Amino acid sequence: MFARIAGKPTKLAPGHRKAIAFYTAYHTLVLDGRVADRARSGDRMRRRPMTEQPNLEIPGELRTIAETSIEQARKALDSLIGAAHRAIDETEHRVDTAQGGVRELSRKTIGFAEANVAASFDFAARLAKARTLDEWVKLHSEFAMEQTRRFSEQAKAISASGAAFAKAAEPKRASAKAKG
Repeated sequence: MFARIAGKPTKLAPGHRKAIAFYTAYHTLVLDGRVADRARSGDRMRRRPMTEQPNLEIPGELRTIAETSIEQARKALDSLIGAAHRAIDETEHRVDTAQGGVRELSRKTIGFAEANVAASFDFAARLAKARTLDEWVKLHSEFAMEQTRRFSEQAKAISASGAAFAKAAEPKRASAKAKG
């Protein structure tokens, strides 16, 4: 006698034949017998319509856990959205400050350029009126010292504007902590 064991045809020893016969008889009598008993008693195994299914209720503890989880998730999302709004407000403040600082710095540099060009034209006009070489050297020396002083003042003004701009652009940590 042959049987399939692990998908391979295998020759069975006489003792194995008895075991397989017992296993087959057990299933026929015990397991299949239950089905046969039900069939004889008229209680056929059939599917019940959905309306006849038992009413399964979700336990209260599980509903409480779900409600708590949803509330915690909602609070976390609200916190995240609040943080995003604060970040946007801070970014807008920084951008506005940066634009104001750049605008002010641009106006100052244009003003300095106008002043420097005007001074150069004045120097050229005075130089054109010079009668001697000594007068020309004196005018040139005065102009060079005047330009050096002017450039120094302009550099200090630009530096002060840059420092004020940087200070204004710093994040407001105290106000951010107070909001949070």
